[in-house]
Amino acid sequence: MPSTFRKLFANMVCGTIPSRTTRHAVRAKICYSELIQKYKNFVKQYATDNHIPYKYKLCFGWGGFNAIIILNQQWVFKFPLWDRRMSDNKNLAIREKRIVDAFKNISPIKIPEVELIEWNGIIVRKYEFIPGKVLTDFTEKQIAKYRPYIAQELANFLYVIAKHDPKEIEDLKPSKNLKPDFLYGWCQCDIWANFMIDPKTMKITGFIDWELADFGDLKDTIHLALLQWYKHGKQTSRLAIEIMEEYAQLYYYANPTA
Repeated sequence: MPSTFRKLFANMVCGTIPSRTTRHAVRAKICYSELIQKYKNFVKQYATDNHIPYKYKLCFGWGGFNAIIILNQQWVFKFPLWDRRMSDNKNLAIREKRIVDAFKNISPIKIPEVELIEWNGIIVRKYEFIPGKVLTDFTEKQIAKYRPYIAQELANFLYVIAKHDPKEIEDLKPSKNLKPDFLYGWCQCDIWANFMIDPKTMKITGFIDWELADFGDLKDTIHLALLQWYKHGKQTSRLAIEIMEEYAQLYYYANPTA
């Protein structure tokens, strides 16, 4: 738990930083520097044990709840930071792995494997590294050119995941009796920044971060993506509309009497 002084100092520093993402990173580094150093040591030991270079990049999950260390562009380690995340981490990690295991073999877009490692009383999540850039790393001109293809990939991904109703995770649904329907079913639930794109081919290389995945209304997910993409520009935000159109074609082609 960070000291009162560290919290106060973090508040003073972060009050001058306009970027939310940067604020989260700075706050985490100030409040949890000792804990982050322990996490770095864990990754360094992992690299030594597996005879791979200790080349790492430190970043933070949305909200600064987690520290993420990318090792040698091969593996990604996720560690809890905030006190609440510490207590919830085990259940969140187990839930995420169950969902990933249920969908990784049927998803049209790669979902990275999740391995859970018990260490010092916490669960460390280890993922395959997925190369690429997020959508908002590209210019509006690039997105406009490739948007129809990206929309097709995303719509097909959403459709395949939503119509699949794995028995092994039905206990994670709000109710076991709920069934997939139009824009309704399982969803990654945070699509706006969690798919990686190959900058050479503009193909989607993978879908990361399944911690928030849930069974529910996909319109909420697409609406959230629309709001975030709109900040990047109108060309990007139009992707949400094209996803809906592509999804509808897939659904009604498979269900002509719906």
